[in-house]
Amino acid sequence: MNLDEYKDFALELQSLCREIIHQKLSKDLDIQTKADKSFVTILDQEIEKCLRQQIQKRYPSHGIIGEEFGELNSDAEFVWTLDPVDGTEELVYGVPLWGTIIALLRNRKPVLGLIDHAALDVCVVGTKGGGVFCNGNLVQQLSPLSESPRCYLASRHQFARSVDEGELFEDATRLFPNVRIYCACYAFTSIICGNADIALEANLKIWDLAAAEVLIKEVGGEFVSFAERTLGDGTPVYSAVFGKKAGVERVLGEVGICSSP
Repeated sequence: MNLDEYKDFALELQSLCREIIHQKLSKDLDIQTKADKSFVTILDQEIEKCLRQQIQKRYPSHGIIGEEFGELNSDAEFVWTLDPVDGTEELVYGVPLWGTIIALLRNRKPVLGLIDHAALDVCVVGTKGGGVFCNGNLVQQLSPLSESPRCYLASRHQFARSVDEGELFEDATRLFPNVRIYCACYAFTSIICGNADIALEANLKIWDLAAAEVLIKEVGGEFVSFAERTLGDGTPVYSAVFGKKAGVERVLGEVGICSSP
């Protein structure tokens, strides 16, 4: 399967996202609060609408799963997952670590991932078997685990957001004193580009993690989804550890996680 066509299309989508972002950021974002108390803005909605329109126009047989507008033909062989603004709270408060996440699944397995940080002018994109590129430059394979591994965690609140997995947060902070807390996808990009060693995430949706899975594996890392649960509205949520293989193995062995088969 040649994924270059889909990668080129994903980069077209990234360019369109940037246009919308540059148009909207100087205006009123019309900030609202969802039922789960998280923020949503006009930027989240406008980006996802644009992406959906372009996907349906170019690939009408493909499915879509998006954070803002749900599922369309999600049983298709090819399904795009869309997180128009990952880290909306960071966007609202002017912290530039938010980003747009796009992934393509084939038979429910991610084969393409793109994470774009418009505020930082950083974009990583890659395909299964095709390598990963950051701003057009090939990302090297991950180096060995450092002596004092840098572990990225979501906030303690995130570990209790759907199902309380706070003990994982506590165990990880004891195991890796050199912890950094991130609540947006810049943590994923840092792992992919080798600027950190391990990330442990809990209670995320498929649109959060699908791109990270294929990108991490393409740079020689390991991605393990160790828990899947279904919310009351039927939405699945996942917990995962990923990064340098030795670090992931250490987390799985010492934090008390039983990985899914």
